[in-house]
Amino acid sequence: MLSGGHIDNYTRERLVWRLKRTLKTVNWNPFQEVKYDLRIMNIPQHELPIRRELGEAMMVFVEKLAATHLGNDEEDTVMRQVVTEEYRQAVLKAAGQNIEVSLTWHTLATWTEEGKERIGYFARALECRRAETAANPPKTAREIWSDIHTQADCLFEIGRVHFHEGAPEAARRFLAEAMHLAKQADAIQHAAGVTDDLLEGRVAELMLQLPDVIEP
Repeated sequence: MLSGGHIDNYTRERLVWRLKRTLKTVNWNPFQEVKYDLRIMNIPQHELPIRRELGEAMMVFVEKLAATHLGNDEEDTVMRQVVTEEYRQAVLKAAGQNIEVSLTWHTLATWTEEGKERIGYFARALECRRAETAANPPKTAREIWSDIHTQADCLFEIGRVHFHEGAPEAARRFLAEAMHLAKQADAIQHAAGVTDDLLEGRVAELMLQLPDVIEP
């Protein structure tokens, strides 16, 4: 989904399914998260309605995406673009008030079509994910896997854009880092209870398509 409009039914369903699985993995709930943040991280009171609005916008976005499926490998492309723009405005509004969450940026990046915007949004997701990890390190195997996998996925998607836009060396740098993390995630996916992740294979497949490095 790097350009153009149509997303085939299989891809659309996989993306929606992956997003819902991610929400379940991290137990995303805007109201629960607000309470947790307030208790553990001492979030200022003025941030609470902003975080709540952002969380609600994400949940609405997921539901509206599902509604764009028309069946028979068809989708309402225009409606998908409309709801994505609505969600983009919600994410940017929160960011303008200094509230950023890796999952919301990652979700926006996933459904954004223009290459440079995808790079920017995945980069923001990666930066936020690293900041969140530093502030509140993951503890369980599932949390650790989700953290590593999210970072690897951001790097892979940035590398993928560079690849399709004819910048193989930039793609190679991001894909190499993505592969390193994808292998770490793969090593613990059994302990994390994840059995269907294909990220390492996707990274490897794309790296095989890169031109050979010419030694000086």
